[in-house]
Amino acid sequence: MKTFVPPQRIAISPIDADGREFIEVGPLRLDLRTEFASINGYALALTSAEFRLLVHLLKNAGRVWAREELLEHISDGPSCNVRRVDPIVAHVRRKIGFPLIATARRGGYDIPQE
Repeated sequence: MKTFVPPQRIAISPIDADGREFIEVGPLRLDLRTEFASINGYALALTSAEFRLLVHLLKNAGRVWAREELLEHISDGPSCNVRRVDPIVAHVRRKIGFPLIATARRGGYDIPQE
């Protein structure tokens, strides 16, 4: 059974005076320069792969990404198992605690956009 993921309003801030750029959606805030994630101001422990996945999906919201495509963006090196993406998505979903990443019908993931 698929979980309904409502469309999200995503804000990507311009680079500030300190050279930082943020992505914000709901209570989630990502600092792209420092790779720091927070929810309601509280630090969110994400692995590097989880952070890259979230940034990639948020910057490309509204587009469905196949596992193979996502693996290219989150992998630290050569990897042949596209199923590695599934547990990373599951960990991100569990850590952020609200519906954000949708599973596409024919395989893959996206973030529905308003």
